[in-house]
Amino acid sequence: MTLSYLALALVYLTASDASLPYPNSQVLSYAKSDEGLNTQCYNTSYGNSTKGVCWDFAACAISTRLTGSLPWNCGRSGNLQTGLCGAAGGDDYKRRPECYVWGEEIAPPTGTWSNIWNKKATSFIDQGVLPGDVLQLDNYTSTCGGNVWEQTDGGPHTAIIQEVHKKSLSVCHQHWKGNYNAVCGYIFFGWYKKCTTQHWDYRYDALKIYRPGPSKIGDGDRCTKCQKFEEALMYERT
Repeated sequence: MTLSYLALALVYLTASDASLPYPNSQVLSYAKSDEGLNTQCYNTSYGNSTKGVCWDFAACAISTRLTGSLPWNCGRSGNLQTGLCGAAGGDDYKRRPECYVWGEEIAPPTGTWSNIWNKKATSFIDQGVLPGDVLQLDNYTSTCGGNVWEQTDGGPHTAIIQEVHKKSLSVCHQHWKGNYNAVCGYIFFGWYKKCTTQHWDYRYDALKIYRPGPSKIGDGDRCTKCQKFEEALMYERT
């Protein structure tokens, strides 16, 4: 490996990195294969639409490629057969954040990802974020020169990371800016690099990154009373 190639590799990580963990490679492969399509895990509707939303995109990728079942198929009463969880069950992030957990959380620097955007701070790469990880936002808004750069319209948004840059993340996601179909290559937090001549600002209620796979949060399961599905969240290399 030449020095120039090594320097380029340190700028961003892509899906071609042969060292990706198996769960990441599987989730990312699913996301890229569904680009241009709409993914929906459940036969349900969101308001007047029957199309899947951003939550479905990550839920289907993990359920299809890693578990072989639908781990979020649980209701508020713990009904494992007929209940729904997450966006499919009408749950928003603040009411049931456990339904927006996608694996083991990657610890941010000093307890918050906001330090990423300090000039001499660490980076997403330094913190071990990889393609195939899942980005979970809630009530996120960023501005450049007082104008909105990007926002999640006051609610949550879920995306699968495609490329990891030092201060930004390229993602695959769906149901973004009125487009229900999956799109890859959108760059979150691009304002850090492009908004250079004006004041930039951002705020969020939640910004979390998960390594896809089994997880527990606090002293409970991924969803309330979903132990059977939690234990089934296993993956094997085949």
